[in-house]
Order: sequence, then C-alpha cells, then structure tokens
Amino acid sequence: MIRQLTSPGRVNAAVIAFLVVAAGLTMAVLGKADPMGVQGAIVILFAGAILYLVLSSIYEPEPTDDRAMRIPGKKAVLGSPTRPVRIGEARTI
Repeated sequence: MIRQLTSPGRVNAAVIAFLVVAAGLTMAVLGKADPMGVQGAIVILFAGAILYLVLSSIYEPEPTDDRAMRIPGKKAVLGSPTRPVRIGEARTI
C-alpha cells in the first residue's frame, strides 16, 4: 500500500506518523503509570512502526500511472450511488 503513494504522499505520511508519535509521547509522559500512559506507549509503538515502514520506502521508484486500476475496490467506491439520509429515516439494506 505504501508503494502506491507518490513521493510527496510518502513525505506527508512520514510527517503525519511523526506527529502521531509525538502525540503518543505526550500521552505517555503526562499519563505516566495511568492507563493513559499505557495507551501513549501503544500509540508510540504503532506509529513508530508505520513511520519505519514509510521511511524505509521513501526512495523507492514512483508508482506507474495505472496504479488507480490496481487498487482493489476503487471502481466500486467511485461508482457507488450515494444520497443524503434524513435524520430519523429508516434505511434497509
């Protein structure tokens, strides 16, 4: 999935992952031994793994132009009919 991102997309993903790591660090420091601190550590581990994956593929070649056709479900998402649903309206599938 990361290989389908363009170079600017990979840089943006790295920045977002770094900000999430910083938020997890803040949670861990302020939470200390509370459950909030444990959740901060989990956020750091998860976002750190994502940051590693993004940074390890940052210099890979650009994806080809047909990458939109290789994304599963892209046609179904683009072709699905949508309409606003009013509050209180029953919806059956």
